[in-house]
Amino acid sequence: MKWVFQQTIGQLFVKSDTKKSLRVFSVALSGTMGIGNIIGASSCVLLFGAGSLFWMWISAIVGMINNNVLVVAEIVIAMHFRKRIQGNYYGGPMMNMQEGLKMPKMGVVYAILCFVTSIGIGNLVPMNALVSMLDYRLDIDKSVFVIVLSVCLGFILFKGKDVIENVCMYMVPLMSFLFIGATFVIVCLNLDSLWG
Repeated sequence: MKWVFQQTIGQLFVKSDTKKSLRVFSVALSGTMGIGNIIGASSCVLLFGAGSLFWMWISAIVGMINNNVLVVAEIVIAMHFRKRIQGNYYGGPMMNMQEGLKMPKMGVVYAILCFVTSIGIGNLVPMNALVSMLDYRLDIDKSVFVIVLSVCLGFILFKGKDVIENVCMYMVPLMSFLFIGATFVIVCLNLDSLWG
């Protein structure tokens, strides 16, 4: 158990550059936690009642089976077709299409569509959910909040992968603990309704 702690959360307290495993893990985990887990699940319960939890569990079990097989296949293919250019690795679906399928134009189209999708699903939906929640709870100027948050996110993104990894390394554990803690508090505050 001590070894597991040292290799994961314990890496936060190490003052050396051996934090690579936690950084990579945090970036990968940050891509799987977010709008679907928090806003999607809560909206489903709000709109369709507590019975929708059962169907979310069923779809999660089926999704995990499919997802794990697909993720392993994607990783193996991406590792095979990645290219090392000036000391950095470049890969992903675009490189798979270019090198594996020999369809570079399809890779370009895929990259453009990913960019367009990232604006909608990756940015506008979470930003709208965050601003709506804050507007519901606090009396703040939404436009100022959106501008400040956008500048902060832009700074992180344009600084490159090292800054993104460092931010994820601290934010993902914090976000996970806050999410689990908030869920636990909500359940404790509604214990009388739990068994019903």
